[in-house]
Amino acid sequence: MNYKYLILIVITLFILCSCSEERNNPFDPYNPESFRYSVILVELFTNDTSGETAGIISKQVLNNLELRYGSNRITTLVYHLQSDNKYPDALASNENYAYYTLRTLNGIRGIPDVYFNGFTDRVLGVGEEKSLTTTYESYIASFLNGKSYYVISQEIN
Repeated sequence: MNYKYLILIVITLFILCSCSEERNNPFDPYNPESFRYSVILVELFTNDTSGETAGIISKQVLNNLELRYGSNRITTLVYHLQSDNKYPDALASNENYAYYTLRTLNGIRGIPDVYFNGFTDRVLGVGEEKSLTTTYESYIASFLNGKSYYVISQEIN
């Protein structure tokens, strides 16, 4: 008989406690105000040959910033382009060049070239490490608190 009361008390406590549980799932359908901070997409168009040190410095600065902020906040895509016959890049492809041409429809081109979250925020990636870090951080800071109200993810079977 005592077990029945004990079980009844435990069930009652469980129901009462679970009703007031904080909802911390960022995409909980019962919490319409939920969100995650968005991931900043950085696209670097570069030439990684020994003659093009500016591209190597720009890539290094972006790698350091990705390490500092975390890959869950910044994702960097690197596209390799041919600068000319003097500095061939073994990783360059026609697809990368076609995408870069699409990005630079107004005809102003120069590598390294960096885009932050799309077409509008563009920075020429030439400079010393300290000045590039400052410039890139200012763009990253403008996107850091951006909210994402949905997420695209793959399902692993």
